[in-house]
Amino acid sequence: VSEEASQVTRAYAILQNPHERAVHLLELMGRPLEEAASSEVVGMEFLMEVMELREEIDETTKQPELERLIQDNQARMDAVVVKLATAFDTAHMDEALTLTAQLQYWNRIDETLREKTDVQ
Repeated sequence: VSEEASQVTRAYAILQNPHERAVHLLELMGRPLEEAASSEVVGMEFLMEVMELREEIDETTKQPELERLIQDNQARMDAVVVKLATAFDTAHMDEALTLTAQLQYWNRIDETLREKTDVQ
């Protein structure tokens, strides 16, 4: 019973997190997102955007600016989640794979921002 409860708790956690949910759906559909290939999936332009944002985060020290960056990033993540739902609903797995990889990068940006600030 304890093992089953643990599995239910883990499944609930996966369903609650849009990125983990997308990764799981891709795995179920035979299209797993491989960590090493995620940079190839998103493309160079996207990676440049992420790199520029990371530089901006590194240079930012004021709390209001960090809070703005968190809000901007949340908007990016929300937009990707909406597109991701459409990609899965319409069975566009290549797009779902790309969007899942993008969401992974935005989640990492979010983690970095939250580590840098006391905004939770």
